[in-house]
Amino acid sequence: MAKINLSQNESKVLRALIEDSRLSINEIAEVTGLNRNTVRKAIKHLISSQIIAKFTVEVKSGDYDNLVMIDTENIDLIPESERLEVFELSNGRFIVVSNLNVLKRNIRYTSVNVVRKIEKHSILHEMVKVYCDYCGKEIREEAIILEHKNHQYYACCKNCEIDLRRKLAKVA
Repeated sequence: MAKINLSQNESKVLRALIEDSRLSINEIAEVTGLNRNTVRKAIKHLISSQIIAKFTVEVKSGDYDNLVMIDTENIDLIPESERLEVFELSNGRFIVVSNLNVLKRNIRYTSVNVVRKIEKHSILHEMVKVYCDYCGKEIREEAIILEHKNHQYYACCKNCEIDLRRKLAKVA
């Protein structure tokens, strides 16, 4: 995967949108400390350069007891509305993640596995440069992550973490 070189402002806007794609331009400006015009231009550039392909909705569910992974040759037997994830394999088969109720349908499959746990991993750090939300320096090592008002902020070192905590405390 090719690395994407973004400006510091674009990186801040992209991180805010990844965290919550429902944020308005005003809310992104507030979260990032940028003005509205800068946020608007950054979003336009991220879309026009195809870094942002689409805005999506992620439905939260802590209950994975009802999910299954089905290995099948014929994906057409599973209604599109019941396909949560579809993986097309190189051998022409499909792995479909769906609700357990889909097994009530007459589907021919090779195997079915019940999903016990789902872990989501972000590859953001591999795709874009991440900057310290206090000093603006690019973070090349492990970032120190601060949670504040349901948002994540990044610090490059202990000193920036302390200063960023003070800054966020004043805003609160």
